Amino acid sequence: MERAGYRGGAADLTTDALLRNLDIAGKLGCLDATNLAAMRRGNSPIVRAGPYAGQKAAVDHIIPRAVVPALDNTIANLELLPAKLCCPPS
Repeated sequence: MERAGYRGGAADLTTDALLRNLDIAGKLGCLDATNLAAMRRGNSPIVRAGPYAGQKAAVDHIIPRAVVPALDNTIANLELLPAKLCCPPS
């Protein structure tokens, strides 16, 4: 965290968020070889476990951008979830 410029509470929140998202990715079945390869290429993983199996996973804001724009791309404010839960159909 220090190398990335995070210190104190920001480092703690970021560490917690990264670990939480790793746990979520595991529970959604997004950590298999195929999904890891997709993510390395910048593509969304596919949920392999649970009621949203087969859906793409996406990252959404915990606190909406409209409420606190300053948290827009703050790692601690981002969470992995099935795209169906966060993104309108295209």
